[in-house]
Amino acid sequence: MAGERREQKPETTAITAGRDASGALSPALWASSTWHTNDLDGTQRSAKTVHESGFYSRYANPTVEAFERTIAELEGAESALAFGSGMGAIAATVFALCSSGDHIVAQRNMYAGTLGFLDGACKRMGIEVTYVDGRTLGVIAADKDLVNTIWAYSVLHGATASPFDALNGLRGVRTLGARLRQQSETAQQVAEWLSAHPAVKRVNYPGLTSHPQHELAKRQMRWFGSVFSIELCGGIAEARALTQRLSLVRCAVTLGGPDTLISHSATSTHLSVSPEVKAATGISESLLRVSVGLEAAPDIIADFAQALK
Repeated sequence: MAGERREQKPETTAITAGRDASGALSPALWASSTWHTNDLDGTQRSAKTVHESGFYSRYANPTVEAFERTIAELEGAESALAFGSGMGAIAATVFALCSSGDHIVAQRNMYAGTLGFLDGACKRMGIEVTYVDGRTLGVIAADKDLVNTIWAYSVLHGATASPFDALNGLRGVRTLGARLRQQSETAQQVAEWLSAHPAVKRVNYPGLTSHPQHELAKRQMRWFGSVFSIELCGGIAEARALTQRLSLVRCAVTLGGPDTLISHSATSTHLSVSPEVKAATGISESLLRVSVGLEAAPDIIADFAQALK
């Protein structure tokens, strides 16, 4: 029947989400930090209103709001809040919800920056942290009231997203489906090739049948993602030699971009983590993280082949 709306696939939502009543197909950039007004009552009202556009960009910015609406719709959430960095989002959330005497339960195997934040800033503030296995926990989705609570802290914290970053995010979201599909397909091929190489002890990728959670991943995922890790036969000397011999694949600590990257976690992202925590989370001296980009799979494989000789 005409007019009925069926549930969209995420790739379609990435194109349609965040649109406003202007009719513009491309998002606008609102680069202003503030908006003028001759109405003092209106200024007072805006200063008290949660997420009020047309007042001050640290409170809300139309470009950033369009990005937030897009992410909220993609995630099936009631609301979203964008920050200048992932650590800004984590810090604002924790500090908005926790105070001295509170207790955080977190999984041990997490981003090293978050681990350092919990063990450092949180414990100095008197917030107790307990680490658990993580495989038995559920997930709680936040509602709009909770996002508003975090927003109130973020205005004071100052780690809000800039409109330029939000615009880039909006543009990137539109091609996310195509990029992720291609990167996942390439990662599968590269992971399979590496898993058969005699210099590689293990490949940690849910797309491989050897992965302990492969069946679970098949039920939960459409694609298996673009990031995996490998453990080489040997130790740090072999890891160092591989990163030095690679040509197309570059050594850098970010992930998810169009370039295929490799990084050595023990000497970069997890450098400050204790040996005990590294051992508990599988961060060995021979472990390397690979983020597969948009290059052709045969070219990536050829680079690994010459570097592993």
